Amino acid sequence: MSPIVTIIMPVYNGESFIRQAIDSILSQTLLDWNLIVVDDGSIDSTAAIVDSYADRDSRISVFHWENHGVSAARQFGIDHAEGEYTAFVDADDWIEPDFLSQMVAEAESTNADMVWCDCYVNEGEYWSHACAADPEALIRSYLTQKIWGLLTNKIAKTSLYRHKDVQFVPNCSMWEDMAYLVQCLCYCPHVSYLQKPLYHYRINQASLTQTQSQRDISAEYRKAIDSMVDFFERKNVTAKYEYEMRGLKLFAIRDFIDDVRFRDYGRFLSTYPDAIAHISEYPDYPARLKVCAWLLQHRLTWMVPIACKIDAGLRRLGLSKQV
Repeated sequence: MSPIVTIIMPVYNGESFIRQAIDSILSQTLLDWNLIVVDDGSIDSTAAIVDSYADRDSRISVFHWENHGVSAARQFGIDHAEGEYTAFVDADDWIEPDFLSQMVAEAESTNADMVWCDCYVNEGEYWSHACAADPEALIRSYLTQKIWGLLTNKIAKTSLYRHKDVQFVPNCSMWEDMAYLVQCLCYCPHVSYLQKPLYHYRINQASLTQTQSQRDISAEYRKAIDSMVDFFERKNVTAKYEYEMRGLKLFAIRDFIDDVRFRDYGRFLSTYPDAIAHISEYPDYPARLKVCAWLLQHRLTWMVPIACKIDAGLRRLGLSKQV
């Protein structure tokens, strides 16, 4: 008999935290679940740890393979999910004992295809994920970064995650959650928000996203953005989210100007020219970057470092803000 919930846990070198993650699943008040652990080529003691859990509890299945990245590991888990609902728990996070029971109860009482909750960060900081409870508003909230596009503080019907047009961005490690959720929400008629912090999200300083160079991170951002652009074009909804996508593009390329270690003015101008052409429409975009963009567009490249130094001085004096 299939479980109510399948939990998917990708892991790479997670020996420091994965016991807490799995123990939090074993402590669930809802007992009807199965856990799929995808060991993504770990070279520490992760394999032995997760195998020992699988030996003790038949609800836990472990798959070992060569390193393919978090997107591929999650997609593998979805392809093997057995439950009516699917949840994702990262190997360095953990969940409250009633996470599954409350999330499933909310889904069934509201007939929601996807339910999300609030979460704690590290040792207690509270993140609220409240926004308008309809799929389109949720997409806009993700694209404008009003709330983080986390996959892990949610459960959804497995049939939604398995929709033929919904796939993770291959070989992507930044914003891959958001890109995937945006796709899902385009096929999701009903969502529900549970205003309770049931998920614990750990910002792990040793994780991939914390150790990548800014150049690598910018490239990963652009992978996710380009996948969403392609998806919106296939869905014929490009115009609906055009404003939000331009803002996201401007965020992704800001370090081509703003980071002294990473400046590439030519790439700033050439990567998303459609977004740069509308830069004045974004009130939250830093004024210094708007000035720099104007200078670059008018071939006054030599003035950009001067503008940045002036702004840095103003920020030190408290007359300008780092945004």
